[in-house]
Amino acid sequence: YGPLGSLGTSIVQAADSSHKTVSRAFSISLEGTPSKERIFVLYELLYFFCHMTLRAAMANGLKRPQVEKIQRYLGPLLASVSIDSFFQHWPQHLKEGMRNEFYENLNAAEGEYAVCAAIMSKDNPSSPDTILGKLARSVAMLLGREIDVEIVSIVLSAAMEELRGMDLNNRMKMVASVIDAVNLEDIPSA
Repeated sequence: YGPLGSLGTSIVQAADSSHKTVSRAFSISLEGTPSKERIFVLYELLYFFCHMTLRAAMANGLKRPQVEKIQRYLGPLLASVSIDSFFQHWPQHLKEGMRNEFYENLNAAEGEYAVCAAIMSKDNPSSPDTILGKLARSVAMLLGREIDVEIVSIVLSAAMEELRGMDLNNRMKMVASVIDAVNLEDIPSA
């Protein structure tokens, strides 16, 4: 499970770094009790990077059952990490409900991003028909702002920089070398 763990870590790190960039740009405090905006922007970035990871898996020739194994591994992992990042001190029963809600939202976001044929449009970077356009629009909505050039520029720049740093093609080669040995019963489901 080493390559899968590394893949999960890369998603969390990319989302966290992008989240910090966006938060600083829009004066969202990274200190103290997190605001709803701060939490939900991080979650949206996790959904985005998870989707891009699954898209890279398909682009690198992994078959549907192999991609499903990746999803079964990443979903619960990302749900737990996302909740524990902000709510580690909360009672377990509350965190469990939040994990389930995160996992449902992750699946819903996956469906929304999956309908996009293109990652980006040079003519219209905020196009709702592209993955990055959907991301920028979602972040704008979470920040209570209209989509504008500033939001699009900051979100796209942060996301693209982190996406390049994830080196998904090489990560997928490592995952492909072990994915068939992964037993679905060993992977907890959400």
